[in-house]
Amino acid sequence: MLYLIKTNIPFILVFLIATILGCQKQKEKQSDSVLTVSVEDSALTGFTPVHPIKVPTITSGLNETTNTEPHKNQLKQRMLQENYVEALQLMPHVTEEILARAKGKSEEEPELLFHLRGIYCYLFLMLDQDEDAYKIIKEMPIEPPGNVPAYLISMNNILVLLRLNKVDEIVGEANKILSIPDIPFMIEHAATDTLIVAYLINNDNDSAKETINLWKKLLLSAQFDEDVKFNHIRTLFLYEYYIEHQLQNEYYLSFRVIKPAPPSVHPLNNEEIVYGYGYYGADIISRKDGSVLDTSPFFDSLKENIDSFMKSSQKVVPLPDPFPVLQNNDEQNSIE
Repeated sequence: MLYLIKTNIPFILVFLIATILGCQKQKEKQSDSVLTVSVEDSALTGFTPVHPIKVPTITSGLNETTNTEPHKNQLKQRMLQENYVEALQLMPHVTEEILARAKGKSEEEPELLFHLRGIYCYLFLMLDQDEDAYKIIKEMPIEPPGNVPAYLISMNNILVLLRLNKVDEIVGEANKILSIPDIPFMIEHAATDTLIVAYLINNDNDSAKETINLWKKLLLSAQFDEDVKFNHIRTLFLYEYYIEHQLQNEYYLSFRVIKPAPPSVHPLNNEEIVYGYGYYGADIISRKDGSVLDTSPFFDSLKENIDSFMKSSQKVVPLPDPFPVLQNNDEQNSIE
């Protein structure tokens, strides 16, 4: 699924479906998984990098020629019909069918449970039952190590937590992601933006500023595409502007979540369906009248700072230390 993000949205944090499991693995396990992964390219506009990035989309591998899993086939039909109530009613039977394949293969169970948990969450979100989706991620924890990268588990958790505005738990999950070495850059960036916004929502300007400075060091040291670096640094300077000009006296930040799109048939394989958790962002909202602040004019005043940073970033700078966990990364503020 491709979402075009318009340029008049203040902060865009893109999490289109929180699952990436690798194309080669998809080919090897296409007929054996409850879900497989299709990776598509899309160009995203707005304050996110304007360049092609990999957007993970979950697809359901329902192309078996046998009828050994009738409930899973019915699930596909109900989802395409947008009959989420009956699809949810089928899930206990689908779970039984899928996990039956994993008997004697304990190494496969975490991945299958992760995918099943994703279906449950998606259906609950489409039915506006956010609290039930929250219960699912609490009652079906997926513990690494395993075939599911730890950062994907936290990404899934964040996408549910956003809908319930559980900011402290979002901080914990974002810090979990940033404590993992060698995560994909776009995931690191999205987690960092999420963390900064969460700190600002909590009026923790000091932690937000520390995170901004750490991310600046990373952008100065790493060899990113100039467009990527430019768009990221614009967002960071906007966060700084919000803090330094004490905009929180007149405005407040709020996460904005877009409801997922309905399932659709995969464009390259009509035996599969594609669905996702949607995307989210953050708005700066007036305390006086509830209007969303247009941040475009701020970039004129920030142009000199941005240009100066871009020139400095062309120099060779030593890599910073690994991204530290700043705070609120304890067990009570995170989902295990």
